[in-house]
Amino acid sequence: MDRRKFNKGTKGNKGGRPPKSDYNELLTKLDPMCDLGILRLKEGVERGDFNYLKLYFQYMYGKPREIKEVTVFTEQPVFDLEDI
Repeated sequence: MDRRKFNKGTKGNKGGRPPKSDYNELLTKLDPMCDLGILRLKEGVERGDFNYLKLYFQYMYGKPREIKEVTVFTEQPVFDLEDI
């Protein structure tokens, strides 16, 4: 057996990607919750609550990239060195 501490590809080690069957089983369990989530989303939008819609789009499409404006000011010297 390989005794390297962080080697995930060794025999007997449970590292790596879980099997596809585990993923499909999880999706089957979450399917009824999806219907409840869409129902709550619909109720929130009908009430005019923007946070429901915002949260839905953040999960479906990801948060938009944040853009930060950076302004750099150069300092002007108090006196001109050429006059000295």
